[in-house]
Amino acid sequence: MIRLPFNYQTVRQQLVNRKWTPALSQQWQEYYNTAPRLSVFASAGQFNVVPLGLLPKYKDFQVVQCQTK
Repeated sequence: MIRLPFNYQTVRQQLVNRKWTPALSQQWQEYYNTAPRLSVFASAGQFNVVPLGLLPKYKDFQVVQCQTK
């Protein structure tokens, strides 16, 4: 098993300190929308990895008029 050192706090700080331009924000959003997702399950030393695919596209709810009096 390969273990990579990963510090969430360091990554968070790098993202907070980054100068976000409209172009960089758009690139980040595109990466987020198209990045593959995995779910990892572990039990008794056995690991199962399940690919989850892409997130569903955003869609607004239908507008519904309130019918209460």
